[in-house]
Amino acid sequence: MRRGWTCQGKSQGFTLIEILVVLLIIGLVVGLALVTPRSAGPGQQLQEESNRLQILIEQARERALMEDRELGFSLSGQFGYRWWVWSREQEIWQELEEQSFRTYKLPDGVLLNDVSGKNSSTTGSRFIEEAKKTPSWVMYSDNQMTPFRLEFSLRDDDRRTMILESDGIGPVTSP
Repeated sequence: MRRGWTCQGKSQGFTLIEILVVLLIIGLVVGLALVTPRSAGPGQQLQEESNRLQILIEQARERALMEDRELGFSLSGQFGYRWWVWSREQEIWQELEEQSFRTYKLPDGVLLNDVSGKNSSTTGSRFIEEAKKTPSWVMYSDNQMTPFRLEFSLRDDDRRTMILESDGIGPVTSP
């Protein structure tokens, strides 16, 4: 009987070096995937901005209902929007300064317009309301809101648009 190591066929399992090489390759692939910038196309950017505003409007409606007070929002030109809260004590609209509801500037190249007719951007009434420090649309404490139809578009490509709308009773939709 021989003492020591004997070779009885092929080895079973991987060597430490083989395992380390595989881990190194996996690490490099994952690292490159995380570092590689993801360029969202123009359509993706419109979708993201539309989703963002849709979620905020729904949150504002729920908040108005739960806190029993009115919230509102208005456009800041074509490049953003701001949020308002009605102060019952002072009987004025005050701009919200909370993290989620701060004045928001859209990314470069993305435009937001009111196409509902009532506050149409061509009439200039939106800018008058902004100068008077009042919201264009209000979320009431009974879960209703001012109906609206907003259009997200690209400055250089008017063929791509996203619409957000509400009839004032149902949820905000993107038809």
